[in-house]
Amino acid sequence: MKLLLYLIFPSIVMGDDVVAFTKGRATHEHLTHGEILTFDKTITNINAYFSADGKFVCSTPGLYAFHFYAVTKSNEHVWLELFRNDDYIVSIYGRTPSDYVDAGNSVFLNLDENDKIYIKAHDNYDTVIYGAGDQVYTTFTGVLLATSSATAFNAFSAGLTHSIALTTNQRISFDRLITNRGTPTYDKSTGTFTAASSGFYIFHYHALATSDDELWLDLFYNGQYINSAYGKTPNEYADAGNTAIINLKTGDLLSVRSRRTGGLYGDIGTHQTYTTFSGSMLPLSSIEYDDGSTAEVAFSVGLSANHTMAQGHTVIFDRIFINHLSGYDTNTGKFTAKYSGIYVFHFHALSQSDKPIWIELYHNFIYVNSIYAHVPTGYVTGSNSASLELLQGDEVFLDIKSHDTALYGAPNQIYCTFSGYLLALLPQYRPIIG
Repeated sequence: MKLLLYLIFPSIVMGDDVVAFTKGRATHEHLTHGEILTFDKTITNINAYFSADGKFVCSTPGLYAFHFYAVTKSNEHVWLELFRNDDYIVSIYGRTPSDYVDAGNSVFLNLDENDKIYIKAHDNYDTVIYGAGDQVYTTFTGVLLATSSATAFNAFSAGLTHSIALTTNQRISFDRLITNRGTPTYDKSTGTFTAASSGFYIFHYHALATSDDELWLDLFYNGQYINSAYGKTPNEYADAGNTAIINLKTGDLLSVRSRRTGGLYGDIGTHQTYTTFSGSMLPLSSIEYDDGSTAEVAFSVGLSANHTMAQGHTVIFDRIFINHLSGYDTNTGKFTAKYSGIYVFHFHALSQSDKPIWIELYHNFIYVNSIYAHVPTGYVTGSNSASLELLQGDEVFLDIKSHDTALYGAPNQIYCTFSGYLLALLPQYRPIIG
């Protein structure tokens, strides 16, 4: 089976059906009550338009994925909210009395033309964000997954609007359906997602523990364990999340369960949503061969053992959830782009006890962004994401920044993950069927 590519005129720009951006904060920021968060570093911008006040303005209607992360320093809050126009969508919260803490969330949204998406501080609290030129922790990523005309495209986002006490092996039922596109896919009465069609799917789940409680969540696929999110902050609310890409068949089931007792936070009075579960098909038009068959570029890997490496070493993941077209090398820890295009990456990590997380994402040897967190005498989590424009042969990988970084993992405790997929080919490379 042979893939044929031809080169078209380089003056042709990418069509409006491809939208991708990643923005970052390369300086500290202090937001007052209700102030909109703006970003001073552009990592990627493909057909993404922003208003003068920092809002993403939709020019191509369709299904979008949005991801936002932030880090705050000791004794400060990060309390941010994602809005669509004047409608509240989801929140992130983080605080620690000592050192630094991370928080994040993801959501899929159907947008109409001129809809505006933005992040702002909570109306009643200041937010302090940490950033520097070579330390970009706070980011905002958005990508168009499917245009409005792509009717056979399934996706959902669900959230928890009230606090719940967790029991062991409890399936989490997210009561607020934020998005449910295509054939009904998520049943909030049972907390179960059912795949309406076969294909590659990406799943994100994020959670906020009730104060001084433990959150320990697992993602299950047809009763099979995939990965976990863990968080506990003494006398505070802990944030944690994870991502996985899975090849599903029609009728396959996904759910998020609690590992043991604990508590998840939500505010039923104000519908504040911190704990979410989202899933979507990945774009299906990535690579086409001369016999008419298609192949998607996607990988999702995890760490199934403790990992302690010196500064400057690449994190090598040993658990393979999916590695379609073998872009991820388990010997080097690097993903190599086989096709020039726009790619999206997600990474999550959990430290060993009393150790910091400090990991950096690199495109070749160019720094992109980071995760950092540390809570003394406990485990701490961190996450980030980025959309990147890659040429054939480019490498993307995660490096250890600090010699103190020690990552936690075990065969049935996968917290540290690295996932990526091809969103669209670059315009100068078009598949043709011979």
